[in-house]
Amino acid sequence: MNPLLILAEHAARVEAPAHHVRRAMVDWFACVSAGAVHPPATLMARALAEERGAGRAMCYVDGQPSGIRHAALLNAVAAHIVEFDDIHRDSGHHPGSVTIAAALAAAQHHNASLETLHRAITAG
Repeated sequence: MNPLLILAEHAARVEAPAHHVRRAMVDWFACVSAGAVHPPATLMARALAEERGAGRAMCYVDGQPSGIRHAALLNAVAAHIVEFDDIHRDSGHHPGSVTIAAALAAAQHHNASLETLHRAITAG
């Protein structure tokens, strides 16, 4: 079976801890807002402007709707710039920047419910 289908089936059964996911999303949006106005996010947005693609995923770096890949990449870059998002103190790992960026872009593009978005973030 396809590994992505296995993950999707698992995610459909996962009970998403809404308060933890919401806290991570607020943290992520704060980091994206701070990072979106600084290089490398602004430089990357300019460099990839022709590859934006059509879609309903919001790119917070330039405030324009775009394709899933474009929005996920630029929003993840913006979240990484301030290096303050969901850092696990002992490992220095912070998966939220890329996980939330990808899940949110896909959810926006497909008009998914908030519960579906929470499950995607939890599974990610």
